[in-house]
Amino acid sequence: MAASALALGCSLYPETPPEAQGAGGSSGSAGDAGATQGGTGNLAGTAGQGGTAAGGQGGTNSGGTGAGAGAAGSGGTAAGGTGATGGTASVGGSSGASGGSAGISNCNTGVASPGGTCPNVCSSCNNGVCIIECGANCANNSLECPAGFACLVNCNGNKICENSTLRCNEDYDCQVICSGNQACSGITLGCAGGRCELDCNSGTKVCDGAQLECGSRACQAKCSSSSQPTVTCGDSCNCTPC
Repeated sequence: MAASALALGCSLYPETPPEAQGAGGSSGSAGDAGATQGGTGNLAGTAGQGGTAAGGQGGTNSGGTGAGAGAAGSGGTAAGGTGATGGTASVGGSSGASGGSAGISNCNTGVASPGGTCPNVCSSCNNGVCIIECGANCANNSLECPAGFACLVNCNGNKICENSTLRCNEDYDCQVICSGNQACSGITLGCAGGRCELDCNSGTKVCDGAQLECGSRACQAKCSSSSQPTVTCGDSCNCTPC
């Protein structure tokens, strides 16, 4: 359908670091009545009588474990070893890219309809678009978009398109605009290969019980209230319910 005639356009649905290992040094020994500090490593030196043994330090590598406390000699005091610094967790990878639209190419682009002599079912025709201004001919009736045309149906009035059916059997755009109390309640809009749109605007229960059956191209329902149609996406390459 010509772009000027339709609102369609579809606002168009780690690494884990290895554990670090710290290397320990040898432990020192304390003499009688003296204090000797243990070497850097996993265990502290052993203190002699009256001496004080200091605990060895843990490995400094990321993720290492702390050293044990030194053993106290007679009268001495054992100091605990120093814990190693915890490793830094790696950052998770970024999520994958969003999936692309499935289905046909140029999903959101309409196919130009050839048009021709304006059929009787149309109130008027414009650039291959059959415009139907619904009156008494739409409610409780079945309509079919004429061959070679895109269709735009205006349902403006209370119950004006109630329980009607519109079928668009070709690859051209099809759009129904509803305004009024129960204007499109119980309506069914069915599309084939073209873009498809059902607009539920103002009015009480404007689209209660309505059905939108999408075709293969972009398909959407637009709603200004809680009165919303049931949307069957089918094979639509871009389906957008209210």
